[in-house]
Amino acid sequence: MRSLNALRVIAEMTTHPTVFLHYLVRRLEVNSYEAITVSDELDLFGHFLARGLYFREDEMVRTRTKVALDGFIEALDAKIARMTAITPASRPIP
Repeated sequence: MRSLNALRVIAEMTTHPTVFLHYLVRRLEVNSYEAITVSDELDLFGHFLARGLYFREDEMVRTRTKVALDGFIEALDAKIARMTAITPASRPIP
């Protein structure tokens, strides 16, 4: 885990405690693949949501020296924006 803040965001975004624990198990497995690089922890979480963060049978990960996981954070950013958007009903009255 790269930061506690990323862990907090991930915990808030998971729908159930078992999903969070499942992510942590898969995340620990990623450490055993030296080829995988990531610039942001949330990219890993985005990969988990999109593809399961599962690499045991992934030929690309086993045969390359470096595999960059990126591009998954954009969907999370959009989801976070929707979750934190201020709606007319939630705006404070001046």
